[in-house]
Amino acid sequence: MAEREDLLVKLVLESHLNVADRQKLGVVYRQEIAEIVKVQVRQRGVFPDHRGSRAVYEGATLALVPAGVEITRERSCPLDPYAVAERHTKAFEELDVAVEEFIDSEWPAGIDGVKLHQ
Repeated sequence: MAEREDLLVKLVLESHLNVADRQKLGVVYRQEIAEIVKVQVRQRGVFPDHRGSRAVYEGATLALVPAGVEITRERSCPLDPYAVAERHTKAFEELDVAVEEFIDSEWPAGIDGVKLHQ
C-alpha cells in the first residue's frame, strides 16, 4: 500500500510516471488525487509550490488564505516570462470545493495520460 501512495504522490507532484510505475499503479481514482492535493495545500499552504521559480507559473495554483482557499491562474507576458500579463483569482470557503475545481481545470483528461476514475 505504501508503494501505491508513493506513486500517487509522485504523479501529483511531478505530473509524470514511467511506464513501469503506471502499470504498478493501475486504476487511479479522482478521490485519491484530491486527498493528496489537500494534504499538500495544508502542509505547504500552496499547491503546486512554485515559489522558488522566478518565471510566471502558467497554470492554476491553490493557496490557503484567511478567508479559505483561492485558485489563481496567471499568464506571462509573451516577451517576458518573468512578468505577469494576466491574473485571475477565485475564492472558496471550502478546500474540498476548491480542489475539485482545480482537478477539473488542470487535469480534465487525467494526469500525463493517467485517467482519473470516479
